Amino acid sequence: MTADAATIALSLISHTNAGKTTLARTLLQRDVGEVRDAPHVTEFSEDHLLLASPGGDELRLWDTPGLGDSVRLVRRLQRQGGAIGWFLTEVWDRWRDRSFWGTQQALRHVRDQAQVVLYLVNAAESPAAAAYVEAEMALLAWLDKPVLVLLNQLGAPRGSDDEAREVEHWRRHLQPLRAGVQVLPMDAFARCWVQELALLQAVRSVLDGAAQAAMARLTDAWRSSRQATFAQAIAALAGSLARIACSRQPVEGARGLGERIKRLAAWLGPLAGGGDGGPLEQARAALAAQLDDEVRTSTGELLRLHGLEGQAQGEILARVATQFDVQTRVPEGKAAVLGGMVSGALAGLKADVISGGLTMGAG
Repeated sequence: MTADAATIALSLISHTNAGKTTLARTLLQRDVGEVRDAPHVTEFSEDHLLLASPGGDELRLWDTPGLGDSVRLVRRLQRQGGAIGWFLTEVWDRWRDRSFWGTQQALRHVRDQAQVVLYLVNAAESPAAAAYVEAEMALLAWLDKPVLVLLNQLGAPRGSDDEAREVEHWRRHLQPLRAGVQVLPMDAFARCWVQELALLQAVRSVLDGAAQAAMARLTDAWRSSRQATFAQAIAALAGSLARIACSRQPVEGARGLGERIKRLAAWLGPLAGGGDGGPLEQARAALAAQLDDEVRTSTGELLRLHGLEGQAQGEILARVATQFDVQTRVPEGKAAVLGGMVSGALAGLKADVISGGLTMGAG
């Protein structure tokens, strides 16, 4: 650890049940906290190491309780003359008034621990419809800490221009509440290195002095780590593709009339609902099994490199298993039969078109 190493604390806050813990899991690349579709799931602030530099700098992420009835709280504080200190020292019953209690815990943490606040907003709602955003921004303004607004749930992937317009729409809405506020897209459910790097750079921009220098070192460490992951992923993909390209399975040649009859039976077997497939189908099945094993192995390696395990790995492998097809060459004899059938069908179709469809397919 170097003498100038520093620790930077980020507080992740939002309205209750807006996806804070989900975003924390995405950024940390591991399961933390509890994710459930219910208000006030997170009851206490939880500290996690997000990033470390070789020199000993640390970037720590705090997952905090959700903000509750912010509108009612702001009205009460306004009656108290903006006495945020009064609110943070007041004792609230966590069972009888959990919205106030959770908000109290989150704001107390921001006051005591945070250097930068990450305020997560549900962008599926329009700025006008999310009335609580204005109240919660007012609460954060009273604490006088740098705030970065993160837009979650922007919907299906769109063009960069469309996304930029929505981000700008939110920025204009929030500008009167907090001058110069930075608004960033940040999907809580899908990891995006571009968005993560933009977040780290934004955090650096709102710090100064030793903290800003430490954040620069942490950003460099993050970039080096991602470049190493990218190189390993490319190597894993290249190795897998090379092994697939070199896959071979010998097939017994058809010698003599008996073997040719067996091969014909193998081709006709599936149409007749029987047959074990013969040497060609057995070779095809063996190649398919090799491909399946290779795809699963390489996909598992990619998931490991990106820190995806458990349920995510099972779901992705289940999808990958259905995304390949094995094609075989059509023999000349079979091609001639199929060609004759198609030619006859096309000739009949042509006659139907010419006669206005009155030949009933007779040509």
